[in-house]
Amino acid sequence: MEFSSKPSEIFTKMTPEQKRLLYLIGLYTEINGQVGKQWMKDLSLKAVLIKGVREKVFDWDYAPASVMYMGTRKIINVTQEGQNDLNHLRIFGLISRLRLGTIRHFFFNAYGLTPIGINVFRLIQKEDREPIDILAHCSKCGKLFEITSEQKSVYMICSACNQKVDTEVSDIESVQYMCVPKWLKVKLESQWKPVLRKGGD
Repeated sequence: MEFSSKPSEIFTKMTPEQKRLLYLIGLYTEINGQVGKQWMKDLSLKAVLIKGVREKVFDWDYAPASVMYMGTRKIINVTQEGQNDLNHLRIFGLISRLRLGTIRHFFFNAYGLTPIGINVFRLIQKEDREPIDILAHCSKCGKLFEITSEQKSVYMICSACNQKVDTEVSDIESVQYMCVPKWLKVKLESQWKPVLRKGGD
């Protein structure tokens, strides 16, 4: 599917979640007031999105999934709807994905804004900026949280205020359910008979 390259036309096709997602990535790719100058790691993004879902910033669901986590595999909460919107932003041409590797040959993705994405970023209005600003900034000093991965979880940290917020990406919830056995009724259409070779063997 082809989309217009005009930022204003792309903007009208975007959902509120997609606008907030683009704004979030834009905040974490900013250097000295210029958006799109660095990249946001995939694990950091996944963690902040889960925090955003729990804080009602994003209207998505999430479920446990196995992902690469600090060089090993770990079960964390992942929002597939958020991943789908991330893919839509790539289809729109608003973000790029960068594949990176470590010295131990583990690979991970990072995301950054394209020139068109930067232009659309500037069109995002207050009603979609404000919830992300509250989510991503320290409530005491207003600085953008740093995102750091530790063995237990991923945290949003403000070193100036000594504040550490758990994204709860590793908190797998226990969901109650009831299992009812169902028996399948199978009707045999014909009786089984052994197959004999020719000659009566």
